[in-house]
Amino acid sequence: MKNNSRLKSLLALAVALGVMPARASLLTLDFNTAGGTVLDRNGAGSGFTARMPGSGANITGSDTNLLLRTGDGVLQLRSSPGADFNGQANMASATIVGVNLSTLGFTGENDFVAKATFVNLTNLHAYPDQLCLVVGTATTNLIRAGFINFDQYHPGADANEGFAVNTINAGDASPRFNVAVVGSTMTVEIRRTSGAWSVKVNGFDRLPNANGDGSGAPAPPSFLDSATNLFVGVVAMDLGNDSPWS
Repeated sequence: MKNNSRLKSLLALAVALGVMPARASLLTLDFNTAGGTVLDRNGAGSGFTARMPGSGANITGSDTNLLLRTGDGVLQLRSSPGADFNGQANMASATIVGVNLSTLGFTGENDFVAKATFVNLTNLHAYPDQLCLVVGTATTNLIRAGFINFDQYHPGADANEGFAVNTINAGDASPRFNVAVVGSTMTVEIRRTSGAWSVKVNGFDRLPNANGDGSGAPAPPSFLDSATNLFVGVVAMDLGNDSPWS
């Protein structure tokens, strides 16, 4: 479904990372001040320090998809046109920004928690747009959770359903959907505790599963367990390249 309106999403992101047991670190981004090495459209530090490997090769200097609003304590995030992890479409121009856990003492088998809160969500009718928290080694191997827009199933209403999916060797696998929509505020948490993965969207279990409704075998992203570094970040994707968020 084509949507020609200009849509806006404000992102208030708090990434809390605990690295245990040998070392512990906590990083919280509240976007009240500029910092970090990834620059927003005005050249201010967005708070982030890394791009996901495999993304953003065409983005140099300031990133026009980011706008730090310190007075509101938010980072405004514009969608990346035509970007899709599934098949790696337009990854070179995609804004996938965050931090590397290795900078917080992560060495591979550590426990960690990543949590993001997205606010003022107004893009209600833009199938199949996605707004996600991402954890992985590169754009080809990751888990992401957040919302996917299914406006064909929610005519005239909020159509952003909570979901999660693994991406393995550049292809999506074991998607987990939820007919419940996320509303104007969405909190996403991805964690690993004693080797066990957990994924929640607004408090609902969204761990990838062999069946889309969650009735099958769980499919945690165990393919990431051997990684000695993980990237944690966020992305907004206008998959159809027809509904930009301003």
